[in-house]
Amino acid sequence: MKKYKSLKKGISLIILVVTIVVILILVSITILSIKDDGTVSKAKEVVLREDILNFQTELNSYINDKKFEAVSGGQYYSPKNDSELDEVREYEKLKEIIPSFSKQYSEEEADSKHKFMIKDGELFYIGVDTSKEVTDVLDDLNVKY
Repeated sequence: MKKYKSLKKGISLIILVVTIVVILILVSITILSIKDDGTVSKAKEVVLREDILNFQTELNSYINDKKFEAVSGGQYYSPKNDSELDEVREYEKLKEIIPSFSKQYSEEEADSKHKFMIKDGELFYIGVDTSKEVTDVLDDLNVKY
């Protein structure tokens, strides 16, 4: 009979420990889900940074091609003096200069927070989102806004 009582107390202790562990797991999951570590905003920031780097690379490639054509013809070329790069806002023209440029970044897209244009041969940010994260990315990549 004594063996049965000690076994019953042991099972109760095990159930109590398991219950506490389950509660701790649930509490930790809740805390982690409530805590704002900005994972989604970091991912959006990385996508914006990558897109801007692609835009700058393709714009530089376009300008270098124009310089090569000019030098081959014995002329001087400056993107600041190029009327084609004077002020480009239209999506089709931007797409022609920067092939990876997507419509979501164009001025024609009403829902977009991030918009770009080319002025005097440089990439400019003309979007409405001027949060610290966005301006940090723009400053990092030397994009004027």
